[in-house]
Amino acid sequence: MRIKTFEAPTLQDALEKARQELGEDAVVLNTRYVKPSGLLGIRGTPKVELTAAVQSEEPVLAKTNELASRSNNGVVNSTSSGSEDGLLSSADSCAQQISSETAAGHKAVDCSGLGKASSEIEVIKWELKRLGLIVENLLSARTSAVPHMLMSEHTAHASALVRAGVEAEVAYKHLADLVHLEDSDLLARALASKLECFIRPFDCSRSRVVAMVGPTGSGKTTTLAKLAAKWSIERGKDVALVTVDTYRIGAVDQLRTYARIMGVPLEVAFSPADLAAAIHKHAARDLVLIDTVGRSHRSEEHLRELKTFLDAVESIETHLVVSAALSPEVQYEVVEKFSIFSPTCLIITKLDEVSSYGVLVNLPFRSGLPISCTTSGQNVPNDLSIADARDIAAAVVGRIPAEAVR
Repeated sequence: MRIKTFEAPTLQDALEKARQELGEDAVVLNTRYVKPSGLLGIRGTPKVELTAAVQSEEPVLAKTNELASRSNNGVVNSTSSGSEDGLLSSADSCAQQISSETAAGHKAVDCSGLGKASSEIEVIKWELKRLGLIVENLLSARTSAVPHMLMSEHTAHASALVRAGVEAEVAYKHLADLVHLEDSDLLARALASKLECFIRPFDCSRSRVVAMVGPTGSGKTTTLAKLAAKWSIERGKDVALVTVDTYRIGAVDQLRTYARIMGVPLEVAFSPADLAAAIHKHAARDLVLIDTVGRSHRSEEHLRELKTFLDAVESIETHLVVSAALSPEVQYEVVEKFSIFSPTCLIITKLDEVSSYGVLVNLPFRSGLPISCTTSGQNVPNDLSIADARDIAAAVVGRIPAEAVR
């Protein structure tokens, strides 16, 4: 991966420099305001410092060239001249193949020990982009301030995203190359492109057993009922429900009512062994949804107790349910505390209770977890939306005040 820092008078100029040198696939890692270098900061021109990165195949090429060079210099020895000639010939052939395929625009080189299949390279590049954001967030303090001067350069556009609910830190750190866009349609398309790696649509073909975890009042039971209705009634899948929420008064009765209306079986598990048995009983079904008891994210004892239930089930996919109505600070705390369940996706609920949809951008970028679906009401299953980058981007941009985006 190539990482380079660019300086320019404005953010837009710095972005243009990054694009010209690193290409359109470059990812912005950080932006900051650089004070003038004159005496006491009085003289000199203010600058913006932008750090960007791009996945590069240069290390592979360098390694190949090094191998060929070392071979030609006699560093690699053999017991016979015939085998040495074969090694040199193989290295030269490999170098020529890499050179020709790179010139032809191939992303991968099928050379023994030096390349991977193109599909694997694409997966790795996707993961690098997503993990890069996670690492950056872990290394940077949550309270780091966005430079005031940098924010003021594009006040109209920057404040538009911020007023739509996108945090200033996310906007200027991860979406810095979007703040200059003036057209709302262009902004929505660009934002959708940024969100693509944070979308993982709910799909029972990926995992047959799915558990919902989250704090009390996040909407797990209603969301589970919506998913069950969509897959059993609308998509004709064979669905079963299991609940371990035997603590909350009326929780089992509520889910039993949903199950009876949809015509799907419901199992109640009082212990980890009961849960494992229920999953085994419905092993032939297309989808088994597990409802869990809501636990305070600040009660580590209760969270560990719940984890013993889910640990009893193999090949389970866990979705973390987070209410959009919670404050950002509480949302991030929930993500941190519920990380003991190793959730693979986020489900953002109660969007009907908030005035902006910034959480749909903030939480994925800050947590590194993709969104699988969202909910915006109590109607089953109508108020459930399977995650789609274009829909989410349009919803976020649609909440920007008309005067902020032209």
